[in-house]
Amino acid sequence: MVDVQGGDRSEAAILVRRDTAGFGQLRAVAVWIDNHDAGSLRAGEEVVFPVDPGTHSVQVKQDWMWSPALKVDVAPQEVVRLHCRTPPASLSVLADGFLKRHSYLALAPSHEPLPSGPSPVRQTTVRVLQVLFLIATLAAITPTLESAIGKSTARTVAGILITAASVGIMFAPSWKR
Repeated sequence: MVDVQGGDRSEAAILVRRDTAGFGQLRAVAVWIDNHDAGSLRAGEEVVFPVDPGTHSVQVKQDWMWSPALKVDVAPQEVVRLHCRTPPASLSVLADGFLKRHSYLALAPSHEPLPSGPSPVRQTTVRVLQVLFLIATLAAITPTLESAIGKSTARTVAGILITAASVGIMFAPSWKR
């Protein structure tokens, strides 16, 4: 928290910073303060929202998904810093957007850690499901490939695609959040 440089005036503000990683980075996140749309925030952006001193409810929303409301106390001439994060990109992120839409986005004071992302077990499960989905998709299109380019070539292409995609999915860096 830092002082607001406002001369004689008593000012208070809420600063919201958004991560550059995660799903939905091309779309803006709306910042809601006290149930009013205060403005928007793009990936990697920091925006300062002037507020009256006191307790405020802050929430971020994107499409039909939002973060839990966060209560913050802002003193006169103080800036409260918040950090917004979208979930990491994965196949499950689409389902989470519908099933967990009320906690899809994370918002926390900057000095506190954000709610953690998926557990390593969940990440591995998602990656295994991605590989299985890929194999099922290739199995479904293999007959079409066989008729278009020949049986032997189609199976070679399918094998190369499965191997390359499996390695890419299973060993993708987990820092992409």
